[in-house]
Amino acid sequence: MSIFLCGQTVLSEGFDYLKQVKKYVKCEAVLNVTANVLSASEEEFYQHEAHHASIDSRIIALEFARVGGHSVEEVDELFYLYLTEYRNVLQEKEANDELESFINSLRPLAEDCEELNAMQEDIIARRKEEIDYPK
Repeated sequence: MSIFLCGQTVLSEGFDYLKQVKKYVKCEAVLNVTANVLSASEEEFYQHEAHHASIDSRIIALEFARVGGHSVEEVDELFYLYLTEYRNVLQEKEANDELESFINSLRPLAEDCEELNAMQEDIIARRKEEIDYPK
């Protein structure tokens, strides 16, 4: 039993939490931009499935950050970095009448992010319950 516990400790200490934080924060940005592009109004944005999935990605990123000893501020910085990158590409594509190709390029990324979120469904449900997140 102690060998198993020791092995688990080594595995958890070698786990790259920041890499996971970055992955989910990038998903948050992709899903946020996707919801923005596909919504005709602010109300529609807040009701969009991709917006809700972006919140789920944020929940997971914050959980990995907390466990890995990273701050909310670090998560916020990464989010704004990725969001700015995607918004810049969006503006460039809009200026060059390539918005549809940009939307099409986001779809597979958004689908991958939703699959990643589904793998962490237990974290999302637990955190939403703890903060009494509106259903």
